[in-house]
Amino acid sequence: MNLIQTVCGGSVRDRSGRYKAMNIALSSVTLLIAGMRFVSKFLFSIRQGFGPDDWAMLAAGLIGIPCIIFNMSGLSGHGLGKDVWTLTPEAVASFAQWVLAMEILYVVIISIVKISLSLCYLDLFPGATFRRVVWGTIVFHVASGLSFVVGSLLQCVPLSFTWEQYVDGTNPPAGHCINLNAFAWANAAINVAVDIWLIGIPLYQLYKLDTQWRRKLSAAVMFLTGVIATVVSILRLQSLVHFANSTNPTWDHWNVAWWSTMEVNISIICTCLPSVRLILAHLCPRMVGSSLGLSPISEDSWIGEKITSPNPLDVERLELCNSRSEDGGSKTSKSTQRVEGALDV
Repeated sequence: MNLIQTVCGGSVRDRSGRYKAMNIALSSVTLLIAGMRFVSKFLFSIRQGFGPDDWAMLAAGLIGIPCIIFNMSGLSGHGLGKDVWTLTPEAVASFAQWVLAMEILYVVIISIVKISLSLCYLDLFPGATFRRVVWGTIVFHVASGLSFVVGSLLQCVPLSFTWEQYVDGTNPPAGHCINLNAFAWANAAINVAVDIWLIGIPLYQLYKLDTQWRRKLSAAVMFLTGVIATVVSILRLQSLVHFANSTNPTWDHWNVAWWSTMEVNISIICTCLPSVRLILAHLCPRMVGSSLGLSPISEDSWIGEKITSPNPLDVERLELCNSRSEDGGSKTSKSTQRVEGALDV
């Protein structure tokens, strides 16, 4: 029916505008939140500089900024959200090239964001066993990311078959591809599982801590913001149903591009959100402090720039790893020493 409408000059379906609007709007919010994170590290943190987790997030941002343009000029500019039969074979081939490129960049950015969050955990909880678990998680992030990047480059043999198969339907080039649906689902399922793991390990540490329940609740809420990114990752799974075997790839891939863009941006936002809270704590200490049931002005207030309390859940320590010492090491205290046994039981 759509083909007949196209030939007869009827209306043509086009969802590219919606994708462009979402891409620009959400990316703008992401850049704002990430910028606030980096600014807060120089204005409000004890160290007044970047830690390893910040450098990792900066790397993700530097890769992600060009992706904003690639999504529009590469994907939308070559047919995303349009019916494949309204496009030339050359345009569809170019679209397939951009899909491959964005597929790789998606894996790289998501892996780096997870590495950044894991590096942050290393500053929050100094327990020896916990640190080994987190370092093992980081190794898994790297290995998983590299595996899927290599898998993406080898998904079709030769690689050019990925896009050349769309150029000439009457005389297709020689080549073959792996089960791309299974490959995409494996990557998505691992992402969801790792997200749940990254939420669970700090919550377990909080459960073991001997501190006020209000502080535990405040910290737990911060970690649980990651559930939003996990939900988006799960929603992205349904977009992969027709990922590789669609007869209308430029139209059907719109859902994949939509949810992938959402996942990348929301993952960065959730990882950086505590910095917004830290800035608000300095600008509106009474409002933010009272919302947690804590005294807004006190010697051990979590909103102060100088932390004198030995409690490991003070926000300069908890809010995005802001309790680093001047020489880059983690501060220690009687209370933080108790954290070391949290996983050593």
